[in-house]
Amino acid sequence: MTDELQVVLPSETEMRSAIADRNRAYDGSFVYGVVTTGVFCLPSCPARAARPENLMFYFEAKHALQDGLRACKRCRPLDAMAEKSRLIEIVRYIEANASERLTLKNLAQRMNMSPARFHRAFKDAFGVTPKAYQDAARLEGFKTSLQQGD
Repeated sequence: MTDELQVVLPSETEMRSAIADRNRAYDGSFVYGVVTTGVFCLPSCPARAARPENLMFYFEAKHALQDGLRACKRCRPLDAMAEKSRLIEIVRYIEANASERLTLKNLAQRMNMSPARFHRAFKDAFGVTPKAYQDAARLEGFKTSLQQGD
């Protein structure tokens, strides 16, 4: 695929909508802080909704921590952000080894997860299965080889 993963940041309207809908698809994309409580959460957090004027948006949990906010004990945003970064490492591994036979079990072991849990986490994070991602990476490598005349 590409050497660098491109991060697409949602607009403020999208982020507010994701929080209102408690949309899990945005977990790992950003966290939001509630000024009045001093807590930051994931968009899907089941905690009571905060007033819109009390929200602050952060694209990384470390920025919320730097502003003196603490992680929510219900949604545990630090755990989710750590999982997302580990999944990104797996994506890079898949891209680097796309031509090899990569099994779900081996990829899951790299994440210290069961194969079913890993499959679900990967698909939730990237919208495709690990196999589909590997196939796309393999196809991209094939196209590059054709363009270079190999």
